[in-house]
Amino acid sequence: MDFLPPKPKFTFADQEWPMISSRLSPAVVSIGRGAELTDVLIGGGAELAGQVSASVIGRGAVVEKGAVVERSVILPGSVIRTGALVRRAVVDTETTIGRNAQIGAARGRIALVGHRRRVPAGRRIGAGGRYPAAS
Repeated sequence: MDFLPPKPKFTFADQEWPMISSRLSPAVVSIGRGAELTDVLIGGGAELAGQVSASVIGRGAVVEKGAVVERSVILPGSVIRTGALVRRAVVDTETTIGRNAQIGAARGRIALVGHRRRVPAGRRIGAGGRYPAAS
């Protein structure tokens, strides 16, 4: 998380090292009433209505009202549904975390959720967990 405060090692405002993207993405970000954001890097087109801290939210990702994301990376197009709790996790592209699901933990290894997966409502995946589980 070298891009996040309080003392980021990198900055997007450095004119000597500009960040250039080859993809066109929406520049507008929607921050809903009641959203709580602290130290968050947000991709264009994201819609945030929940609580997000010390995290990276990808292009077009959605964090619904009542969802909590802490110290995580949510890749483009993913949706974190109402009541879900995502801590110390990487949620891959176009994945949906169901209502009241819990991914990861405040301590321990990072949890991983795979590409284009649908984690069912109420599902619990602890620290270091994988979804789907490795076979």
